[in-house]
Amino acid sequence: MENKLYSYTKTVLSDAARAAEIRKEFPKRSIRRRNTGYAIDELLETTPFTDTKEAFNFSKLIAGSEGTLMFMDEIKLNLIDCS
Repeated sequence: MENKLYSYTKTVLSDAARAAEIRKEFPKRSIRRRNTGYAIDELLETTPFTDTKEAFNFSKLIAGSEGTLMFMDEIKLNLIDCS
């Protein structure tokens, strides 16, 4: 199931016309809190959609959805001692 999600997302965001429309219509990236839609434009700024070092990560979309795309009933954290 997860592979279908990644595959579909790559197909959708790889379409040049669709990517251009997303970049045109989404609010400026400089706005810290953009309540007008999911941050799918943030995904366009990762590989494989641009020449950037930032890896694709669904967390940007999930975190920006404020809980409307999914919920978690279990989570595993990697805690690092910074002291």
